[in-house]
Amino acid sequence: MATTLHEDGTVESVDEGRARVCMASGASEMCRRCNACDTGPGGAYVLEVDAGDLHPGDRVTVEVALPSPWSAIALLLALPLAAFVFGAIVGVAWFAKGASDTVQALAGLAAGVLAAAAALGTGLLSDRRFGRRHPPRVVAVRRDNWHTGSPVP
Repeated sequence: MATTLHEDGTVESVDEGRARVCMASGASEMCRRCNACDTGPGGAYVLEVDAGDLHPGDRVTVEVALPSPWSAIALLLALPLAAFVFGAIVGVAWFAKGASDTVQALAGLAAGVLAAAAALGTGLLSDRRFGRRHPPRVVAVRRDNWHTGSPVP
């Protein structure tokens, strides 16, 4: 299950179907840690979204889907640890007959490290794929009416 984050920002520029949104300066801690934004000039957080009918100066609310913390723990901690243990057991068993204890231990360590690295890589690819399947999107647009200065929904 994914968690959604909603943050306000202002459209900085629109170019080739993409809009650059500068996030509000008082962004929440969760916003600062989600890594969906790039850091722009002056340390501002800048996010690219589909432009749609956005114009520079529009105030928007952006929704960013974040993976569940429990799935992140499972993919980036538990899975590599389990793979390391499994790899170590297989590595020791592979050299069980006719090899010294040192060779068995080194084989187990090497197989465990390789299995853990493969599992970690799989978890990182899964996280990247989640980000591509759930890109940030604009859920609300607020524009100022140019002749009265009042917001237009």
